[in-house]
Amino acid sequence: MTRLIRRYERELIEIGKPSLSEAEFTALVLWNQRNRNRFFETEHRRLRCKQFVGVVQVGNLVVEILPKADRADENYDRWHNALLTMLRVANGLKLHTVDKADLALRRTNLMDLFLDAYVKEVRSLVHAGLVKRYHPKHSVQHALKGRLDFPDHLRANIVHRERFAVVHQAYDTDHLLHSILKKALDIVERTCTNAVIVGGAQDVKWAFEHVQTRGIDASTFDRVHLDRKTAVYDGALRLARLIILNYNPDLRSGGENVLSILFDMEKLWERFIHRLLAKRCPEGWTIEEQEEEALWEKRTVRPDLVFMQGGRIRLIGDTKWKVPDDDEPSIEDLRQMFTYNIRFVCERSVLLYPGKSRSVRGRYVNHKEGWHQTDHGCEVKFLLPFDDRGAIDEGQVSTFFAECLAQT
Repeated sequence: MTRLIRRYERELIEIGKPSLSEAEFTALVLWNQRNRNRFFETEHRRLRCKQFVGVVQVGNLVVEILPKADRADENYDRWHNALLTMLRVANGLKLHTVDKADLALRRTNLMDLFLDAYVKEVRSLVHAGLVKRYHPKHSVQHALKGRLDFPDHLRANIVHRERFAVVHQAYDTDHLLHSILKKALDIVERTCTNAVIVGGAQDVKWAFEHVQTRGIDASTFDRVHLDRKTAVYDGALRLARLIILNYNPDLRSGGENVLSILFDMEKLWERFIHRLLAKRCPEGWTIEEQEEEALWEKRTVRPDLVFMQGGRIRLIGDTKWKVPDDDEPSIEDLRQMFTYNIRFVCERSVLLYPGKSRSVRGRYVNHKEGWHQTDHGCEVKFLLPFDDRGAIDEGQVSTFFAECLAQT
């Protein structure tokens, strides 16, 4: 039976609290070491979470690591749903709440939601009909079909002269895309502890019986290019990439396999805010993807948010996933925004922190006779665009635009 531990980022996971065993602790430590200690800080009989959020499964134990911007908010369900919302908006992952008919999946953990979403994506592709492709196929035939493969022919058929080793074009479903989907299905079947999801994976595996098992790594996904016919595979491939590249089988006897799907919260927050605001910009405004600009020698700068109006940069923003003490930005953050104002010739900038909506205004000290002739300032704003259920609060987004852009 699956056991669930929920923690917020930067919190501790300790042996025996509530149910982390010695073996599971050891498996997590070894897995973390293989990943250069990126995800946890190892302490005596406990692990401290870093800035990564998501889920880790070791054996039958599932550890959810949730984001948290409000120190007083202990509503795990809200932040569980808020994380799903951010992943849908930022990464395009189709992580919806479970269907009402899926009674066995109600109030499920994050790992099951990822795996269930993947199985449903594959099921949809199978029902619609898997895409076929032409590819060269090596085989031994009793008639000459295609091109004779002399090396294989001489090696395999020196006695049986009635046979031909040939290379011919085949048109079927045995190609790289389906090898990726098949491997991810195998991992789901091997690691998932939810019988409903495992059953769903087994129900669609028949469609991949004749697909070769190919070696899949990060470079494999770089070679995948979708066209008009295969564009529908995008959702399944996004999830398959997460599953395959984050599966760490323990090859030791009696060891625990580890499957992790974790995201750097700082990068996730930056991408989420950009996509959220860009899609909801008022008429006449756009938020552009700013190219990196040279700053010093080979070093460059690139702001997170560039608000444009009439082809001009009117406001520069930068997102920070942290809560500053007493609403005061750090001197490093202020220096960063000062640089943006100068480099991009913009009079206004905003530091955007997570939290209950509020603002702190400020301007840089500037004597007009000095080296810089234009006054410019940096405003501190707080935005946490989630309601009590973790869904997008459109009212907060509208208020942000009304307060931020009206002054420009």
